[in-house]
Amino acid sequence: MYQDMSIYSPPGTKVKYHSSDKKALFSYANLHLEDGKTYTVSFTVVNGFRTDVYLVEVPGRSFNSVLFEEISE
Repeated sequence: MYQDMSIYSPPGTKVKYHSSDKKALFSYANLHLEDGKTYTVSFTVVNGFRTDVYLVEVPGRSFNSVLFEEISE
């Protein structure tokens, strides 16, 4: 099991996408992301019960923060 990313991750933070753990959320994400691949946070938007993550590699689309593990470099 992995640790979800911080909802306050600054731009440039590296995160890894995990599709297998959150089945209800990942079908949309799987159209745009590859399981196990590392992505770069562009920015996050904290919205009460959900935080949207925008990625450098997928401009214009947001994903739920619980789908990502923060990678320490």
